[in-house]
Amino acid sequence: MKLSIAVIVIALAIHATAQERNSDWTDVIAVAIQHSALTLPGSKPFHLKAEIIESTNPDSGYKGKFEEYWVSPEKWRRTIESPEFSQTKVVNGDKVFEHDTGDYFPWWLNNLITVMLDPWPGFVMPDHINKQAGSKLNPQISSVCTRTKIGNDQWAFCIEPRRMLLTNAFDISGGFVGDFKNFADFGRKQVARQINMDPEPGTTIQATITQLTELREPDETLFAIEKSTPPEGRINSLRISEETLRGLSLTSTEIEWPAVEGGLLTGGCALYVSADRSGHMREVWPGGCDNNELVTPLREIVRKWRLKTATVNGAPVQVEARLTFPVKTTLKSKSKTD
Repeated sequence: MKLSIAVIVIALAIHATAQERNSDWTDVIAVAIQHSALTLPGSKPFHLKAEIIESTNPDSGYKGKFEEYWVSPEKWRRTIESPEFSQTKVVNGDKVFEHDTGDYFPWWLNNLITVMLDPWPGFVMPDHINKQAGSKLNPQISSVCTRTKIGNDQWAFCIEPRRMLLTNAFDISGGFVGDFKNFADFGRKQVARQINMDPEPGTTIQATITQLTELREPDETLFAIEKSTPPEGRINSLRISEETLRGLSLTSTEIEWPAVEGGLLTGGCALYVSADRSGHMREVWPGGCDNNELVTPLREIVRKWRLKTATVNGAPVQVEARLTFPVKTTLKSKSKTD
């Protein structure tokens, strides 16, 4: 997804000092998240507004507005507005209200909102965190980048050692990505006011926090729920394995590779895909390919796949996955001239 991060990671990992390589990255990440994540348990209640736009093409459909009133992980209200999807969602204890306009929650939009509030989604804080874990990093270096495995996911990320802030994070396994900029104070935290993602070359989608204030006296009517929305009336996304997604496919997942003008004839390609609750592919993003000439035809082929409806406890869900493809193609034949 964010190829620039991968390049930085490889370059800096090669030149990382032995001292940096011996750092406990889990604790380093935990400290960095504590310094900037808004929605950790015990965090200060807040009211946030943000605007989203594709900075590389402001007229595109990659745009939206986001607002959240947050008291705790069990009590919050959010509003999302975008050209193809809007949502009002309220969580109050075990009650959940959700009203959606549109049948699909775009992956790119969900990604930006998720990392805006939690720069490392799904990270489980250790029971005991070594607060001095980052002390081995050289504070004179503007950014230290590496790769590590957390749980089942491979992550590439960058840390600013001086302030111990997470400046880049890329979930290689699942596609979540964030490029965090313009940090500013919020209580004792430093929160990025601009988050960028580059789902494909030439496309940068940017979220800008325009307001972030402490929610000192929450209006309880904002979180009032008379009746919960049933699970089948909510839109949830589930990350699944490549094997599981291929098993859901109603169409052949074999790829007939087109001939190419040049480049490597064997190797591999990867994609990040997201399907709606009815099994239609809605987003297909590039995840790297040994022959860039094959990226566009591969995306067009996979976009036509149809899946069985995936369910969790009987309720249909969107699914996301990273797919890999072994490549074996040929050169295009050249016409002969006299």
